[in-house]
Amino acid sequence: MARPWRVRYAGAKYHLTVRGNGRAAVFLEPGDYERFLEQLDAALEADGVVLYAYVLMPNHLNSERRLATRGGAPRGVRERVGGREGPEAGASGAGARA
Repeated sequence: MARPWRVRYAGAKYHLTVRGNGRAAVFLEPGDYERFLEQLDAALEADGVVLYAYVLMPNHLNSERRLATRGGAPRGVRERVGGREGPEAGASGAGARA
């Protein structure tokens, strides 16, 4: 069952989780972590998102963030992280959640 939409507003704080399909590894080698962090840093700066904390594990990541504008994960963060939000994420709940 899909999760209900949350209230979204500028300055809201969210927990973001991204998992590999079928719990498969997202980060396959040490360089993958470094590349991901470089891309994430660029996306956060471009979209004005404040990142409070994050944890990167081989098969998923968790982060705590604050939105600068109303809406879901800003486009740059979604594109670089590869997550999805809202109804297009599907009933499985796969992808990023805000």
